[in-house]
Amino acid sequence: MLYLFANWKSHKNILEAREWMYTLKDVVSNKVHELLKEKKMAIVILPPAPLIYPVHTMCLDIEGFSVGIQDISHLPEGKHTGLIAARSVQTIATYALLGHAEVRKRGDDREKVLTKHEHACNAGLVPLLCMSKHEEYLSGTQMVAFEPLEAIGSGANATPEQVKEFRSKLPEDIMTFIYGGSVTPENCNQYLKPRICDGFLVGQISLDARAFGALMHACASYI
Repeated sequence: MLYLFANWKSHKNILEAREWMYTLKDVVSNKVHELLKEKKMAIVILPPAPLIYPVHTMCLDIEGFSVGIQDISHLPEGKHTGLIAARSVQTIATYALLGHAEVRKRGDDREKVLTKHEHACNAGLVPLLCMSKHEEYLSGTQMVAFEPLEAIGSGANATPEQVKEFRSKLPEDIMTFIYGGSVTPENCNQYLKPRICDGFLVGQISLDARAFGALMHACASYI
């Protein structure tokens, strides 16, 4: 399976989200439709929290598309105004992005990420654990994203050798390895031929449906 995660971060409103979805649906090729249908490829959209439900409903009629949440609270369901518990999105989101560099920069430490991982699993969400360096708490984690800090939003992607080296040091029970950091339709081949990762977590390029579609089609040619 090859995954593409579209992290919109704090961009878009409902009208822009609808336009993005309609545009992407128009550009998806028959080959990509077949790959999605055969579960050889998966598209996961990570919108801002208020857009999770509407984007979820728009994904229902597109096989192979699903929705995730960009972050969850380290606290359980309860009297925590403004926080989003994992259980709140368990019927509309499939994935939970955890430990993203931008969230860690705002204060998430190892213990918070660990707790969020536990809450996500308990709610039936699939955690995608982001890492910029190797850490000690990978037990039970099935999906890891490597996001070197110098590559995030910089236009300077990590070399295939760097990505390969990072993956080689992960525990063998990691089932899915994602790379995130300035991936484009022009450089994705560096990681897919030969296959050194199982897909990409993309930010800036995912904001433009046609650019994201171009990346989707470029990746499809290596499946």
